[in-house]
Amino acid sequence: MKFSRRGIFRAMQIDHDPNERRPTNAIWWALLAVLALQWAWYFYFFKPDWIAVGIGAFTAGVLISWVVDITGNKWPFSGTSQR
Repeated sequence: MKFSRRGIFRAMQIDHDPNERRPTNAIWWALLAVLALQWAWYFYFFKPDWIAVGIGAFTAGVLISWVVDITGNKWPFSGTSQR
């Protein structure tokens, strides 16, 4: 490991293939479609329980906030951001 003058570790270079194929986000779009269909099916066949829907929305908001925080504030569906 190499130190800079200030005593902080310098970033080490990582070998990177510029032609490396990036995985697609198709699984997330498919999951989103399945989830939307499930919600549509639920609201079509059942009377909505708005308290449960509110609790589910709040839980989803907390989960999304946590995921954005641990990923360094990067949007997971963005194809133009660097990893």
